[in-house]
Amino acid sequence: MTLDLLTAFNQTTPERIVLHLPWFVTIQKATVDGISIPVQSDHLILPKSARIIKVEWARNNPGLGFNYNQARDSFLKEYHQRYSKSLREGPPAPTVITVE
Repeated sequence: MTLDLLTAFNQTTPERIVLHLPWFVTIQKATVDGISIPVQSDHLILPKSARIIKVEWARNNPGLGFNYNQARDSFLKEYHQRYSKSLREGPPAPTVITVE
């Protein structure tokens, strides 16, 4: 993955940028502007001046991931089950949140 950031901050410049990475990959190497940076388990901490970020990764269990059609079908199945239950049993009771 290669990212080309345009870091023109309007009001407040952050001290750093946190780039969260997909849960289904293992990061092998990461560089910012050609310099290697430490790899965290699920994110990278980038300097505020970062411009070009390159990340090399390997997909975990490539045969187990969803593709678009599988994700859509899974969502529609779950939605249909919840909707059908709501029609049979009525809407769920409201959740009461108490703030102290």
